[in-house]
Amino acid sequence: MGRSEQRPEAVVQLGGQERTLRFDVVVLEDIEEEIGLNLLDLSGTKEEVMSSLTQPKVISALVWAMLLHAEPDLKRRDVGRWLHGEALLAVPSAAAGLALKELMAASATEEASEEPDPPQASPAAE
Repeated sequence: MGRSEQRPEAVVQLGGQERTLRFDVVVLEDIEEEIGLNLLDLSGTKEEVMSSLTQPKVISALVWAMLLHAEPDLKRRDVGRWLHGEALLAVPSAAAGLALKELMAASATEEASEEPDPPQASPAAE
């Protein structure tokens, strides 16, 4: 797989084992279906978006959706039960950071594509 095709991932300790959080559009779909939140609709400053990502329901849904690539039968409530002790801070922080990085990158790409093209110089008269 080429470097430009690598999916954003983070490895975390959760539920007594090392697990890989992966962020892609399927994660966005799963979160919206599970809790009705479209992460692409979040707006505001980086701090405001991060605050939205740290609500308990969003934390468990985000981590759960980011684990489904490897464990398709995983339940969100199981993930919630794993989030305690050190994992309560480290795992949601890794998940939210990864999501925020990707959402900001997508937003920057969208804004760049909306900028008008610079004026073209008219051809010189012969």
